Amino acid sequence: MRLFASIIICLMLCQPLLAAEVRKLTSGPNGNRDCSTCHPQAANVLASSGTKHINKSGCVYCHKGHPPEDSNVIPMCSQCHTGNSSHYNQSNCKKCHISAHAPQQVKLLNDCLDCHAEVNAKIKQNASKHTRLACTACHLYSIDKPHGFIPDCLSCHKPHEAGQTTANCKKCHHAHMPKNYAYDFNTPSKLCGACHKKAYGLLSASKFKHQKLVCAACHQSRHKIVPQCQACHRLPHTAKLHAQFPKCATCHNSAHDLSDPTVKTNLLPL
Repeated sequence: MRLFASIIICLMLCQPLLAAEVRKLTSGPNGNRDCSTCHPQAANVLASSGTKHINKSGCVYCHKGHPPEDSNVIPMCSQCHTGNSSHYNQSNCKKCHISAHAPQQVKLLNDCLDCHAEVNAKIKQNASKHTRLACTACHLYSIDKPHGFIPDCLSCHKPHEAGQTTANCKKCHHAHMPKNYAYDFNTPSKLCGACHKKAYGLLSASKFKHQKLVCAACHQSRHKIVPQCQACHRLPHTAKLHAQFPKCATCHNSAHDLSDPTVKTNLLPL
């Protein structure tokens, strides 16, 4: 009993000295390095993966106190991270952000959609095989593939043509809406030709002016758009001729393979 009392008295006498030493370590000019004397692992993780959590003020920017003077040394995330975003209204930050010293190393769980509701809406409203997959099927999680990792499309999908890259895939496809094809006016025709081989072959071999145009010049913005010839050519012939042949292809074959105007013998004379 006397020994126990002696230990308590010793600790009480040493507490001011310990507190003074802690203040010295955590308030010096090199806060992180001084703290790392006792917390080397946390300091190393912060140095390599701390991103914006690395602060000039050192560890004391977040950890305001230290035992034995202060027992409440782990700050709440909401002390700094505030706003109207649903991201900041989550009840448990640690369910995804496994360490405040490496904030962007996020453990991917089944509740990805708590923060990515917009993605959820896109992938459900545009049904495809991707809709049936879990987020982690594509967005793998590991130390070398942290949160935000975007896979190469060709790791699952075969290319349409030799030399195709993921950047080429993205010119037409969005991963969360893969069947909702969209492209810009600069999309090379050979990318269209990967799926539309016959049309691309005819156009490439054509001797007429359409051969110089990219596919997107006529099939603008959205997949399966088939323009009317009059959108560019107006009505180049007489009204009587257009009345007798309302379809340009009757004489001009197809837009991909324009033939010389040849009226078939079984047509009525003008």
